[in-house]
Amino acid sequence: MTVADATPDAADDYIVEHSASVDLVITRDIPLAKRLVDKGIAVINDRGNVYTERNIGERLATRNLMLELYNNGIYPERTGTFGKKELQDFANALDREITRLLKKQE
Repeated sequence: MTVADATPDAADDYIVEHSASVDLVITRDIPLAKRLVDKGIAVINDRGNVYTERNIGERLATRNLMLELYNNGIYPERTGTFGKKELQDFANALDREITRLLKKQE
């Protein structure tokens, strides 16, 4: 276990600095996902969404828009429930990304 400093983004900074091309990161933190994708790290969220160079910009822009709306008193629709479909999507994405990373090591 590593304990990060109590400064903003210290944990994110540690993860980015210590990640390698064979790692897989699972996060809902879109700004962290962007930094990792830019570094070539495989990133998925807990709902099975795979973040890539092709989609992370749009995801970050959407996240920033939703944050701006929230900060201005407009509360957009929240994420739905986590059920069997989301669990299956996550398991499938996890399996695909692990398989891809293992092939990359060969």
